[in-house]
Amino acid sequence: MVVEMLSAFSKILMKDEAHAYPDVVSLGFFCRRANLSIVARRYTLNDAIRIGRGHSVHYTPSNVPLNFCYSMIAALLAGNSCVVRLSNKASVVTEFVVEKLNAILSRSEFEALRNRIFLFRSQADDKLNQALGDIADIRIIWGGDQTVRNIRKASLKPHAYDITFPDRYSICLIAAKEYLEENDKRGIATAFYNDTFVFDQNACSSPKAILWIGDQVSVSRAQELFWNQLDQQMRRKGYKCPASKTNEKLTKIAGLAVSGLEPRVSRSNMTGNVIVNTMPEALENADNFTGGGYFLQVQFEHLAALPVINDHRLQTVTHFGFAQTELEALVLSVPTKLSAERLVKIGNATAFDVIWDGYDLIGQMSKFVLVQ
Repeated sequence: MVVEMLSAFSKILMKDEAHAYPDVVSLGFFCRRANLSIVARRYTLNDAIRIGRGHSVHYTPSNVPLNFCYSMIAALLAGNSCVVRLSNKASVVTEFVVEKLNAILSRSEFEALRNRIFLFRSQADDKLNQALGDIADIRIIWGGDQTVRNIRKASLKPHAYDITFPDRYSICLIAAKEYLEENDKRGIATAFYNDTFVFDQNACSSPKAILWIGDQVSVSRAQELFWNQLDQQMRRKGYKCPASKTNEKLTKIAGLAVSGLEPRVSRSNMTGNVIVNTMPEALENADNFTGGGYFLQVQFEHLAALPVINDHRLQTVTHFGFAQTELEALVLSVPTKLSAERLVKIGNATAFDVIWDGYDLIGQMSKFVLVQ
């Protein structure tokens, strides 16, 4: 029944009126029956029955409006009921999707599912958190370190557990030579824009730093072409950086200088890109990051020259110009060069998968019953 409902939900989300919201279209694409069939094949076991664990309680963030839907969908596919706390931050996209979801769930054939889904908004409230903790068999917390700490003050039943999504950051890895040889540089700019500016770098999976691989001459030329293409894309999209972000960029640059990282500003028009000479020192301090088109950049001669970035906060590495075997070698090296949770091609940073932040979400929300 869940697949039937989500398939119907997909069709209504993919209608013309939804095309004004790219993230709504992405959600509709994810909920297609064909995609759900691919997801289902991951969970075929011969000797066990997979069922839900019971009541799932979801705390969802404000920086990615439709995160609540993906979290809920994973729980439903695992067989759970869902209590979902929506962000209090106003969002046209959220209201649009909730309206469509209500329309689907109002159909008589989905009455049983309607009784398994409860969406609500509330201010932060310790008593409410404890009440939710008392009913939760799984508690899913999105929203950063402090949010996780605050909600974990509410205890759970002895058998229950948390799935947490604390603070994360992401980076991009580009092979300069392969970029220079690429014919569709505009397409790369479009893909990078979608990774980055749809959520104005506020999504954990949006890159905050770019690691360029190649000799200095190739990297310098690739950077010039890359940022020119991105500037054009930003103008086509009508992107406007808030004045507060412009001031914040200047503050971050000053902070880098004070910390001894010797930043060099490489651009000053649509984006504010800073070249630094050391990694991962610049990555280790989250205070070096901001949004609004501000990126740290560093150059390495080849992949083997990458330093070890063994940081549990590193979520996504978007990449261009590398063979899969090269990327696998980075992950499997000892010590691992990149302790990321995801390595995906540029353009796929925000594309949701049920394997997220190192969790198999459906597996984590399921109970496996052995029948022999």
